[in-house]
Amino acid sequence: MDKLNEEDKAEDRFRALNEDTPLNKDASWISKVCGDMQGYNTGGDAPKTYAVNVIRSLRWPGALTVAKNGKYCNIYVGDCIKKGDSMFNPTDPPEVMADPDDGDEARKEQPEPQGKEPDVVGADGEEGEEGEEGE
Repeated sequence: MDKLNEEDKAEDRFRALNEDTPLNKDASWISKVCGDMQGYNTGGDAPKTYAVNVIRSLRWPGALTVAKNGKYCNIYVGDCIKKGDSMFNPTDPPEVMADPDDGDEARKEQPEPQGKEPDVVGADGEEGEEGEEGE
Protein backbone atom coordinates (compact mmCIF):
# COMPACT_ATOMS: atom_id res chain seq x y z
CA MET A 1 0.00 0.00 0.00
CA ASP A 2 2.92 2.33 0.73
CA LYS A 3 4.22 1.81 -2.81
CA LEU A 4 0.80 2.71 -4.23
CA ASN A 5 0.62 5.85 -2.07
CA GLU A 6 4.07 6.90 -3.29
CA GLU A 7 3.12 6.42 -6.96
CA ASP A 8 -0.24 8.18 -6.66
CA LYS A 9 0.30 10.97 -4.14
CA ALA A 10 -2.61 13.04 -2.87
CA GLU A 11 -2.80 16.55 -4.30
CA ASP A 12 -4.77 19.62 -3.30
CA ARG A 13 -8.27 19.60 -4.74
CA PHE A 14 -8.45 23.23 -5.77
CA ARG A 15 -5.49 24.70 -7.58
CA ALA A 16 -4.79 26.51 -10.84
CA LEU A 17 -4.56 24.44 -14.01
CA ASN A 18 -0.95 25.46 -14.56
CA GLU A 19 -0.05 24.00 -11.13
CA ASP A 20 -1.28 20.53 -12.11
CA THR A 21 1.36 17.83 -12.50
CA PRO A 22 2.47 17.70 -16.17
CA LEU A 23 1.70 14.60 -18.17
CA ASN A 24 4.84 13.32 -20.00
CA LYS A 25 6.39 16.83 -20.02
CA ASP A 26 3.26 18.20 -21.70
CA ALA A 27 0.48 20.21 -20.16
CA SER A 28 -2.30 18.24 -18.46
CA TRP A 29 -5.03 20.45 -19.90
CA ILE A 30 -6.00 21.89 -23.28
CA SER A 31 -8.01 25.10 -23.50
CA LYS A 32 -9.87 26.06 -26.66
CA VAL A 33 -12.24 28.92 -27.46
CA CYS A 34 -15.20 27.93 -29.64
CA GLY A 35 -18.00 29.88 -31.21
CA ASP A 36 -18.40 33.50 -32.24
CA MET A 37 -15.50 35.54 -30.79
CA GLN A 38 -16.71 38.81 -32.35
CA GLY A 39 -17.41 41.50 -29.76
CA TYR A 40 -20.91 43.07 -29.94
CA ASN A 41 -21.94 46.41 -28.44
CA THR A 42 -25.10 45.83 -26.44
CA GLY A 43 -25.20 49.23 -24.78
CA GLY A 44 -23.08 48.20 -21.81
CA ASP A 45 -19.55 49.20 -20.88
CA ALA A 46 -17.78 46.27 -22.53
CA PRO A 47 -18.59 44.49 -25.77
CA LYS A 48 -20.38 41.15 -25.38
CA THR A 49 -19.06 37.95 -26.95
CA TYR A 50 -20.80 34.65 -27.52
CA ALA A 51 -17.65 32.50 -27.41
CA VAL A 52 -17.40 29.43 -25.18
CA ASN A 53 -14.18 28.28 -23.48
CA VAL A 54 -13.68 24.50 -23.45
CA ILE A 55 -11.08 23.01 -21.10
CA ARG A 56 -10.23 19.35 -21.67
CA SER A 57 -8.17 17.08 -19.39
CA LEU A 58 -5.45 14.98 -20.98
CA ARG A 59 -4.90 13.01 -17.76
CA TRP A 60 -8.58 11.96 -17.48
CA PRO A 61 -9.85 11.37 -21.05
CA GLY A 62 -13.50 12.38 -21.18
CA ALA A 63 -13.31 15.19 -18.59
CA LEU A 64 -14.47 18.56 -19.95
CA THR A 65 -15.34 21.96 -18.51
CA VAL A 66 -17.30 24.42 -20.61
CA ALA A 67 -17.47 28.07 -19.47
CA LYS A 68 -19.24 31.19 -20.75
CA ASN A 69 -19.91 34.56 -19.08
CA GLY A 70 -18.96 33.33 -15.61
CA LYS A 71 -21.12 30.19 -15.80
CA TYR A 72 -19.62 26.75 -16.25
CA CYS A 73 -20.51 23.08 -16.61
CA ASN A 74 -18.31 20.06 -15.81
CA ILE A 75 -18.88 16.70 -17.46
CA TYR A 76 -17.02 13.41 -17.37
CA VAL A 77 -17.80 10.58 -19.76
CA GLY A 78 -15.11 7.96 -19.43
CA ASP A 79 -14.05 4.63 -17.98
CA CYS A 80 -12.37 5.95 -14.77
CA ILE A 81 -8.87 5.08 -15.93
CA LYS A 82 -6.15 7.74 -15.95
CA LYS A 83 -4.12 8.07 -19.11
CA GLY A 84 -0.99 5.96 -18.67
CA ASP A 85 -2.39 3.71 -15.92
CA SER A 86 -2.57 0.01 -16.48
CA MET A 87 -6.01 -1.23 -17.37
CA PHE A 88 -8.06 -3.06 -14.75
CA ASN A 89 -9.01 -6.49 -16.03
CA PRO A 90 -11.14 -8.52 -13.63
CA THR A 91 -10.67 -12.28 -13.56
CA ASP A 92 -13.30 -14.68 -14.86
CA PRO A 93 -15.75 -16.04 -12.29
CA PRO A 94 -15.44 -19.71 -11.37
CA GLU A 95 -17.37 -22.30 -13.38
CA VAL A 96 -20.95 -22.91 -12.35
CA MET A 97 -21.30 -26.33 -10.77
CA ALA A 98 -23.74 -28.88 -12.21
CA ASP A 99 -26.89 -29.76 -10.26
CA PRO A 100 -26.46 -32.83 -8.09
CA ASP A 101 -28.19 -36.02 -9.21
CA ASP A 102 -30.36 -37.08 -6.24
CA GLY A 103 -32.34 -39.67 -8.15
CA ASP A 104 -36.14 -39.98 -8.22
CA GLU A 105 -36.53 -38.73 -4.61
CA ALA A 106 -35.56 -35.16 -5.61
CA ARG A 107 -38.07 -35.09 -8.48
CA LYS A 108 -41.12 -35.88 -6.32
CA GLU A 109 -43.57 -33.09 -5.70
CA GLN A 110 -42.73 -31.34 -2.45
CA PRO A 111 -45.26 -30.01 0.11
CA GLU A 112 -46.05 -26.30 0.29
CA PRO A 113 -43.43 -24.34 2.21
CA GLN A 114 -46.07 -22.87 4.59
CA GLY A 115 -47.13 -26.37 5.55
CA LYS A 116 -50.79 -26.15 4.50
CA GLU A 117 -52.11 -27.47 1.22
CA PRO A 118 -54.57 -25.14 -0.58
CA ASP A 119 -58.28 -25.95 -0.32
CA VAL A 120 -59.79 -27.62 -3.37
CA VAL A 121 -62.94 -26.07 -4.88
CA GLY A 122 -65.54 -28.71 -5.77
CA ALA A 123 -67.67 -28.86 -8.91
CA ASP A 124 -70.58 -27.21 -7.07
CA GLY A 125 -68.41 -24.19 -6.18
CA GLU A 126 -68.07 -25.05 -2.47
CA GLU A 127 -64.74 -25.49 -0.81
CA GLY A 128 -63.96 -28.79 0.75
CA GLU A 129 -61.16 -31.25 1.44
CA GLU A 130 -59.87 -33.41 -1.38
CA GLY A 131 -61.64 -36.75 -1.52
CA GLU A 132 -64.64 -35.48 0.49
CA GLU A 133 -68.01 -36.30 -1.01
CA GLY A 134 -71.19 -34.27 -0.59
CA GLU A 135 -74.05 -35.82 1.41
